[in-house]
Amino acid sequence: MKAWEKLYRMEDLKQVAELAERVSIKSNDGVRITAQVEGYEVETFMQYASPSYSSCSCHSGYPCRHEAALTYYLKNHPEACRKSQGIDELLNIVGHDDLKEFLENEFGTNPDLRERFIERFSDNSIDRDYYNDKLNKVFRKGEGRDFQYHGFHDLDMMRDDLYDFILTDISNVLSTGDHDFACKLMIRIAKLLNDETISTFDSWDDLAEAFMEQFDALSFSIYLDAEKLDELYANMNHIMSVI
Repeated sequence: MKAWEKLYRMEDLKQVAELAERVSIKSNDGVRITAQVEGYEVETFMQYASPSYSSCSCHSGYPCRHEAALTYYLKNHPEACRKSQGIDELLNIVGHDDLKEFLENEFGTNPDLRERFIERFSDNSIDRDYYNDKLNKVFRKGEGRDFQYHGFHDLDMMRDDLYDFILTDISNVLSTGDHDFACKLMIRIAKLLNDETISTFDSWDDLAEAFMEQFDALSFSIYLDAEKLDELYANMNHIMSVI
C-alpha cells in the first residue's frame, strides 16, 4: 500500500480505478489542479510534483472517493501533473543547444521555414552576450578548489570545453563576418592562457593548435584592424612557446 492510500477508507479505494476513468482535468496552473469527478469539483495542490491537500465539493467530511480517484489518475498520468506551458514561457526556459537541435531537424523537413530563417537572420548581428557568457562558463569550469587563494585556472579541467569553444564558437562568429568580436574573444582566451593557468604539458597540444588555426584566419582577414591583431599577438607568448 502506498502512503497516500492510507488517507482513504478501504471501500473508497476499491472504486478508484473505475472512477479514475471518468476524471476530467479542467485546469492546471502549476500550483493547483482542478478536475471533475462524477459531477463534483475536486481540487488538489501540487507539492514536489505530487498531488497533496485535496478537497472535493461533495463535502463528505472525510477524504472521499473522488479525491482518491483524482490522486489515482494523476499517479497513472504524470503528464497531467505538469503545468501547461505557452510558447513565450517555453522560449524563456528552453536551452540554446536544444533549440538549435530542434531547428536543425525542422530545417531538414521544412525548406520554407529554413528559407524564412535565413532571410530573417542572415544580415543580423550575432548575440555577443551569448558567446561572452559561454566563455565565462568555460573559464569558471577551470576554477579549481583553491582558485580563490592562488587565482590560477586549471587548464586540465577546462581544456575540452575551451578547445570546442575555439574551434566551434569562434568559427561561428567568424562565419558571420564579425571578425572584431572574434578577435576580442581570442584576446580574452590568450590573456588567460598566458597569465593565469596551471596545467600538464599534454593539455596544450590540441588546444594550442586550435588557437593558432583561428589566429591564422584572423591574420589574413581583410576586415580586422591591425591594432586588434597586434593586441592578440602580444598576449600569445605562452602559446607561441608551446608551438
